[in-house]
Amino acid sequence: MKLHLLVILIFLPSTTIFAQDTLSTKPKFIIKADILSPFFSIAKDLKMGSLTAELGFKKRHSIQVMGSYKVDTHLGPSEKTLQIIPMYKFFLFKKKFCDGLYTGVNANYIQGNFPSDKIIHSTNVWYRYNSLGGGLILGYQTYIKKHLVIDALIGGGMQELINAKEIVGNVKFDDKITNAQNPNFYLILALNIGYKF
Repeated sequence: MKLHLLVILIFLPSTTIFAQDTLSTKPKFIIKADILSPFFSIAKDLKMGSLTAELGFKKRHSIQVMGSYKVDTHLGPSEKTLQIIPMYKFFLFKKKFCDGLYTGVNANYIQGNFPSDKIIHSTNVWYRYNSLGGGLILGYQTYIKKHLVIDALIGGGMQELINAKEIVGNVKFDDKITNAQNPNFYLILALNIGYKF
């Protein structure tokens, strides 16, 4: 409950800043992909990727949603993580539309499966969990020849486990993950390349 209140308090000041700005240009839509994902995939023997959609609708404001998916091939095809990160970005300078250094806030939703050390009736026990969090971002975005977008960002925050289910075979049981730290810190690191429409 405390974390949900924290996420609301993080996003509340951004609406005040947003309301003080005036419409200056038409909305711009950007699609981006994180080029760091293939390097992490090779280095850690993972299958992963991400895609980001951004809508810049004022000269210094934009909202973007980043989605990423990861499969840990060490632990088998059931080790999967889906992450959805909505972000509000405020650009610090007015030189160009949604260009330059920015700061902002993010929310973070994760759904994943991971194995435990337990075995019941010769069957491995897995956990399926959901977590929610919020935090801050800092980044730099620029354009090359008006349409090619480069966006480097770092962010982080705190997240809290919402629920967890213990899975034995195909049967799910409500259970708490006793060894999970709650709340815990998360880190966002991305180098996105995309196209502005």
